[in-house]
Amino acid sequence: MSATQSAYVEEEGLYHFHMEHPVPAYLVALVAGDLKPADIGPRSRVWAEPCLLPTATSKLSGAVEQWLSAAERLYGPYMWGRYDIVFLPPSFPIVAMENPCLTFIISSILESDEFLVIDVIHEVAHSWFGNAVTNATWEEMWLSEGLATYAQRRITTETYGAAFTCLETAFRLDALHRQMRLLGEDSPVSKLQVKLEPGTLCSRLTLGTRAWHPQALLYLLFTCLAGASLPHRA
Repeated sequence: MSATQSAYVEEEGLYHFHMEHPVPAYLVALVAGDLKPADIGPRSRVWAEPCLLPTATSKLSGAVEQWLSAAERLYGPYMWGRYDIVFLPPSFPIVAMENPCLTFIISSILESDEFLVIDVIHEVAHSWFGNAVTNATWEEMWLSEGLATYAQRRITTETYGAAFTCLETAFRLDALHRQMRLLGEDSPVSKLQVKLEPGTLCSRLTLGTRAWHPQALLYLLFTCLAGASLPHRA
């Protein structure tokens, strides 16, 4: 559960959850299943099915604390107490979700060390940008995703160096160009502020892609304002 405290009352067969910080409704989530925990740091553990737990533990042990510490040096104290991760079946409809205290991640990402690092760090960044402060409406989701992407790349630069971040940025920019060619540069999904109507194609596309176009553009803007170099595209 995305909560700062939890307790189980055996006599009543009830779980109790408490979140001491205000959060928007979209960040409230509950997961149930055959999940086992393993500590991977002083304030982090992974939850996974028993067959996945050894892999998840070995790949993330010590790393999450390193990323949290780097983020704290950049953006201030981590306010949520714990940072746990639960690995979900491949049927989970998105790669990851930044629920406070308990990030949800699709288990198939364990097959790629690089994507595991990038996506977990992105969710860590959401602890400051998207969770502690967030956009007022779904039409402004680019603010949450754009700021989190910028923060994510500052964290990767802090922990792995500029070359790692430039390579990841170049990869994402190439994916951005390919997606824009597929959808068309005039697609409403490519706008910074997308007008959402319930049930429309625009709504499904925007929420499904999590506004990757605008967040990439916002990252480029912040990077240029900070005076950092950008990867060159051949």
